[in-house]
Amino acid sequence: MSVVSAFLLPHSREIISASDDEQISLIRGKYEEIADRIAELKPDTIVVISAHSEAYSDYFQIIEGEFSQSTFAKGEKNEFTVNIKYDKDLIKRICTIAKDSLFPAGSEGNQDRTLDHGALVPLKFIQEKYSDFEVVRCSVSGLSLAEHYRFGTIIQRATNESKKKVIVIASGNLSHIEETKGNNDYDEVLKKDLSNASFGALLEYDKAFLDKSKQCSHRVLSILAGCLDKTNVDTRLIHFSTYKNTGLCISEFVLGAKNESRSFLSLYLNKERLNAATRIQNEDEFAKLAHEAIESHITYGRRISVPSDISSSLLLSSAGVFVSIYKFGQLRGCIGTINPQEANLAEEIISNAIAAATKDRRFPEVSVDEFPYLYIYVDVLNQPELVKDKSLLNPDEYGIIVSKGSKRGVLLPGAIGIDSVDMQINIAKRKASIGLDEEAVIERFTINRH
Repeated sequence: MSVVSAFLLPHSREIISASDDEQISLIRGKYEEIADRIAELKPDTIVVISAHSEAYSDYFQIIEGEFSQSTFAKGEKNEFTVNIKYDKDLIKRICTIAKDSLFPAGSEGNQDRTLDHGALVPLKFIQEKYSDFEVVRCSVSGLSLAEHYRFGTIIQRATNESKKKVIVIASGNLSHIEETKGNNDYDEVLKKDLSNASFGALLEYDKAFLDKSKQCSHRVLSILAGCLDKTNVDTRLIHFSTYKNTGLCISEFVLGAKNESRSFLSLYLNKERLNAATRIQNEDEFAKLAHEAIESHITYGRRISVPSDISSSLLLSSAGVFVSIYKFGQLRGCIGTINPQEANLAEEIISNAIAAATKDRRFPEVSVDEFPYLYIYVDVLNQPELVKDKSLLNPDEYGIIVSKGSKRGVLLPGAIGIDSVDMQINIAKRKASIGLDEEAVIERFTINRH
């Protein structure tokens, strides 16, 4: 069999609380309609994708075990218990396909087997109407939206190979909006894309835009979209509202015939490859040198020599340099030097480009297969200056160096998600293992980005 239907469902705790709020009562009624719909479909297995189960930056966790039991509001009048049995066969299929595909997903690692509220809320309503099903429960990760979609295609392939009727539930709330900051546009943009089943658009959302909305729906939706790859989809938008500054959406995605043109990951990868190729053509000699250094090292294991036609500005000057690598809009590696370590700027760029691709401990080494999708930036640091008053800082304009003794943390200007001076200082301190309350020396610097 295969996936027969999919749903986006909210998981705010108020929905399963004792609250008699009129809006919550309405949402409960819609949830019961979904539970009735699932009972009609009689799935063998329900795949629950939750943003609140155990998650890792570079790995998709699939919870494994015999059973799981969780109790909500223990000792209160709205106490209830949810018991589930895991679908060991489907879990094994997903893990095997991921391993064979060298994809970072599986059931390894320390696991919290209690049901998180992202799974607890939808399963509570479903079990009140239908209970003859097993569960696959998986998490999101810190990887790109494209990798989330790819994980969905692995789940789809595993379900296609099984003999089971499967339903996929993406459990996630929309934007979490602070009243003092007003509305943001995420909910309305998403509503339009979901209404049109424009799953390819989900992969295009800017990371800063997603971070600002403080949503927990987008990654689970990207996995759900992958589960419906190459399939016509009709969206039933059942409920859409804001409750206590949190966007809530209930949708069903009704599957139609197979449609090869809805292979959105392939379309996205082709577009990204073309964009990266165009960018390479327009690079200046700083970024082009970094690109060539990375390509030579990861393809042939060789360090390039400084090209004979390089300009004198790269041969006759020295400076600290950071090389940053991005893939699908997310950082893929970054290594730099505050003060020059090489004979000239050209050698500094070559050394730090190779290091960014191979020695950033936060990431595995860049592979040859990834190279066509990479965006590479070279930041040449201007001379740092001591700062005695943080009012002289601006995270969009200045990078900072925070140091205490031998400990030193560096942040470049314009880092995504850093919107205040205090946040910039605190993150730099954490990078340097300096206590947030400890005094430290702060320097600021500007960069020339290439």
